Amino acid sequence: MAKLDNRRVLCAKVLMKVKRAKVTEDARIIAEQDAAAQKYAAHVMQEKYEEAMSLLTQMEERAVMAETMLEATLQYQSGQGKAMQQTPESPRTPRSGLDSPVRRGLLSIPFGLGWRDKNKRTKARTNDEQNASTELNDDVNAPKPTLNPCHFFIPA
Repeated sequence: MAKLDNRRVLCAKVLMKVKRAKVTEDARIIAEQDAAAQKYAAHVMQEKYEEAMSLLTQMEERAVMAETMLEATLQYQSGQGKAMQQTPESPRTPRSGLDSPVRRGLLSIPFGLGWRDKNKRTKARTNDEQNASTELNDDVNAPKPTLNPCHFFIPA
């Protein structure tokens, strides 16, 4: 009877070892699957991050280009205004009196993409405000535009 109990105890110990081995193997497999899933998720997130950074870089380049074009337009418009003040209008080039104040008013508003460099924005705003005030003093009847860099005006 002691031999039978000893066999049962040994059999139970073997079964417990087999069960522990199975549980350990299952845990290892699940851990490997989790690691693979996390690795894949990290890869997908890295790709999305790189795509977002690429799009952000493109948008920044577009903003710089738009800001440069606006500055060039403002300089051109400023030069045109000075040229018109210095030389009287010739009869060959008729100019509408309504066209100039509207353009001058719209283009005298600072473009608010100086968010990249606060010092640049402050400097540009003071220069544009000075230009706007001198241009608006020329035409007293023109309405004074609000100088808000967040508004975008698209002429029709």
